[in-house]
Amino acid sequence: GSRRIKMDVYLEVTGSRNINSVIKTIEKTGYLIDNIEVHPAKSGTYGNIGLSIVVGIPKDSKDEQVIDNIANVENVVLVVRCD
Repeated sequence: GSRRIKMDVYLEVTGSRNINSVIKTIEKTGYLIDNIEVHPAKSGTYGNIGLSIVVGIPKDSKDEQVIDNIANVENVVLVVRCD
């Protein structure tokens, strides 16, 4: 079965996007997203990752999972803090 990981989310978005659609797509991968903060994106803050959504796990590691097949999403940067 799909394991669900509870996370706090820091979401930066450029442009007008459907945040709920993004969240639902991410949760389909098995992540449970809580405590969402939405802020204007700062250009270059996380580098040029294009349409990728970056999920950093675990927080004490430099390992990342890049989810780059999110449908109907452009210029979205998702930084996930694992507590």
